[in-house]
Amino acid sequence: MELRKKWKSQEGASILMALLFLLVAVMVSSSVLAAAVSNAGKYSSNRQAQQRYLALSSAVRLICDELAKAEYYGKYEYEEIILYGEDEEDGSEGPIEEVEYCYTQTEGEYRCGLKEVLPLREDFDYMFARTFPSDQEWEEESGDETVFFRKTYETLPGLLPEPHGENNPHKMILKVDAPEEEEWGRVPALKEEVLIEIWLSHVSENGYTLRLRASLGDEDDRGHVYKMEAELTQTGTVPMVNDNPGGGDGEYSAGPMTWTLGWIAKEEADGDGA
Repeated sequence: MELRKKWKSQEGASILMALLFLLVAVMVSSSVLAAAVSNAGKYSSNRQAQQRYLALSSAVRLICDELAKAEYYGKYEYEEIILYGEDEEDGSEGPIEEVEYCYTQTEGEYRCGLKEVLPLREDFDYMFARTFPSDQEWEEESGDETVFFRKTYETLPGLLPEPHGENNPHKMILKVDAPEEEEWGRVPALKEEVLIEIWLSHVSENGYTLRLRASLGDEDDRGHVYKMEAELTQTGTVPMVNDNPGGGDGEYSAGPMTWTLGWIAKEEADGDGA
């Protein structure tokens, strides 16, 4: 009865209670709405992060798969030059006086499905040139004559002073395309340009690895730049000149040199919010 009286009161108490109930309802509604907006923002942010890493992963995997199928063959020409002396009696061709074995590097063969995108042949040619020995000279007695022998090694002119390293990598842009709709519950990758950097890393006297770094060039709304790295290890030895190639003068091949995927790793996002 008391509550009914208050509702029927002409002194304004029922209006105050109605306002109080309205205030409570507004506060509850605001809390629910804020939680919903917050969850939606987190979902959107997580989705964007997943999309970016999918784009990076697709680009890195594509490059690694192609490099794992790539081959490099070092090429060189071999020529044997024999200099005969003059016969003292009749001036005709006499005994051998000098023999020179010439090893001349030629442009190597780089087999890769993306060789136009991954221009690594010059780096591999530089690597092959490093295996060339220094010129050698010696003498041998042959009967009453002394024969002078020489081995000469000439590498390709205009080779890079050193292969592209971490501070000066090859750079390329890949655009990762994905389906517009989700398939099998998988979030599609963004259609964004991915920056790929690749370089040859010298790890021992005759050993090299290929290093890759991928990143999305544009920062997200929190200033993050997403990155991934990968490494391919060399299989077999670096191609080297055969000191006694056999078969006479002509062009010879050394190799192949191949690579296998070592690892792919995700870097933490850089930025103030990281």
